[in-house]
Amino acid sequence: MTIRNPLIIIGFMGLNIKKLKKLRQNQGLSQNALERKAGVGLGILSRLEAGKGGITVDTLVKIAKALDMPPAYFLD
Repeated sequence: MTIRNPLIIIGFMGLNIKKLKKLRQNQGLSQNALERKAGVGLGILSRLEAGKGGITVDTLVKIAKALDMPPAYFLD
C-alpha cells in the first residue's frame, strides 16, 4: 500500500523560487495563468514568489508539470 501525504510542506528555503519565477516568465505565463494551467489555488504563486510561505509537495508537482520540468529542478 502506498501512503501519500499531500500536506508535507516545502518551505521556501528548500525551493528555488528564482528558478520557478524565471521559468514562468520565460514561458510568458503570469502567476494567474500558471496557477490555472497547474490547477492550483489562486494566489499561491504570488505568496510563494514574495517569500511568504511554502507549498505542498502535490502543489509543487502540479506546477512543475505545468512548466514541463521535473519537481527536483526547483529544489536546492
